[in-house]
Amino acid sequence: MAVRRAHTVIPGCIAVYWVLLAVTRGDVVLVPSLSDPGGATAPLLQFVPISLAAGLMLSLESRPKHWEDAAVRRVDCFDAALAVATTSAGAAIALVHGFLVGADDVVATGRNAVFLIGIMLCARLWLGTAAISVPVLWLFAVFLVGFRSPHDPYPWTVVAEPLRTPHALIATVVAFAAGTLSFFIAPRRRS
Repeated sequence: MAVRRAHTVIPGCIAVYWVLLAVTRGDVVLVPSLSDPGGATAPLLQFVPISLAAGLMLSLESRPKHWEDAAVRRVDCFDAALAVATTSAGAAIALVHGFLVGADDVVATGRNAVFLIGIMLCARLWLGTAAISVPVLWLFAVFLVGFRSPHDPYPWTVVAEPLRTPHALIATVVAFAAGTLSFFIAPRRRS
């Protein structure tokens, strides 16, 4: 994992994630929207999980391909463990921070991080490093066409749903489980 810089990249991204959780609470930005012609306001917290996803993708894709392809130990297990650990840390930080400040939107950011990382890991099978664009594109799709009215998101959006929405929780669990399983669907890499 040292070659992948996981020991420096992941803690750094987790720290950035935590700081962004603390400083962006309540802040909004104006984003284009087809459902609201004047533009929609998006909480900056929606974009915070990108920092965690980017760090994870950088670490996963920084592998020395020739070394790992010729190795003996299974690298996919280590990759899956790194993804689960990183995502769990992000969700735990959001959960603790959200309860400390009494903000459901911060806790929902942890759920959103798990969902966005899950879809990124699924897309990684086909896109490789470019899969980091999937969570970003998902967020832009949500803000562009994901609302029936300014405060009524479609169910498929997941990240725009309130914290206690059951279908968003189910979609998050399914996306992350599929993303984690994608490590074992891909061609076996050993180390």
